[in-house]
Order: sequence, then structure tokens, then C-alpha cells
Amino acid sequence: MKELVFILALVIIILVGVLLIPGFDTEETAGPVGEEIGMEEVSRVGDTTGAADEVEDANTKQVQMDTQSLKLSGGIFDMEFVDYDGNAVHLSDLSGKPLVVNSWAKWCPFCVRELPDFASVQEELGDSVVFVAINRQESLSKAKGYTDDLGLTDKMIFWRDPDDRFYKNLGHPSMPQTLFIKRDGTINFHKRGVMTREEVLGQARALLN
Repeated sequence: MKELVFILALVIIILVGVLLIPGFDTEETAGPVGEEIGMEEVSRVGDTTGAADEVEDANTKQVQMDTQSLKLSGGIFDMEFVDYDGNAVHLSDLSGKPLVVNSWAKWCPFCVRELPDFASVQEELGDSVVFVAINRQESLSKAKGYTDDLGLTDKMIFWRDPDDRFYKNLGHPSMPQTLFIKRDGTINFHKRGVMTREEVLGQARALLN
């Protein structure tokens, strides 16, 4: 009888000891927890991807809205700029012609890299398309001095925008920006960022179709 009691006591002690081992929990094992976290992470990744798609769609719609508002308001065509000779000029002075209108500044490395390509495409297409580069608030000596140094001043139209109204009306803080405008004033393409010569040529030719 004593032996039976001793065995039972020993079994109870062993069971109690096992249950008190740190980290031992029959309801929170590594497997189930790991699987649960994995499912949460997959869910989060899916949600993030969906959000990114929504942001991209929203950006695309915003570009469309921006260009549409520019076309409907007609504001950019009535803005007053200044040519290198000090004359007041407007994009409406060039109405009826396909236009490539670029916003640039000497301090913007991507902007100044594009200017020779614009001049090159202007020379290739001749009078069929008119290129206008509008400088952002820089002085005549700085803007003209730079285009003179590049040998571009007489190869396309350069205007200055002392109040920076044109760039601000584009509604987006990227540089450079370029509008490709059809004869009827419709904005066919709005590029936010630097362009290659091939892209400039392709978009300019599209205005002639």
C-alpha cells in the first residue's frame, strides 16, 4: 500500500514539474502563433498593394483632371510673359499652331539637359510645331546668358515668367514639366519630369496627326 501511495505521489510531482517548465503552454505553441502572424502579414501586404493601386489610379485621374482644367480655363493661354527683348507675350499669340511648352530654370539640372533636345527637335520639325521654353523667375541675364552659352537662344522661343504663374498653374511640384498642345488648344500630353529626345520627338509628331 505504501508503495502505491509513493508511486502516485511521484507521478503527481513529475506532472506538476512538467507543467511548471518555462515556456510550456499547450495553448500557445510556436506553430499556431507563427501561422497566425504569417496570415496577418499576407493580409497586410495585400492591403498595401491595393492601396498602392488606388494611389496610382488617383494620380492618373489627377493628371487627367489637371490637364482638363487647364484646357477649360484657358488661363495659361492668357498669361502674360516677357520675351528676351522685354516685350509682353502670350501663348494665345501662337494660337492655331501645335505647341510644346516647357517650364525650366537654370538651377534644375534635368531642365537644362532637355533644352538642347527641344531645340534639336524644333529644327527637325521646322515651323510645323512651335517650341516655347518658359523660364521660372530668373533674371534676363541669368536665363539668356545660359541659353546664349548653349547656343540655343535663336533656335527656339524663350520667354521669362517673372511671377512664376505658369508653373504654379500646373498644380504639381515636379520639375521640369512640358505640355504638348494641339492646334485647337487641347492638351494632348502633359509630361512631369525629364524627357529623352526620342520621347520629345514622338510626342511632338503626335500633335500633327
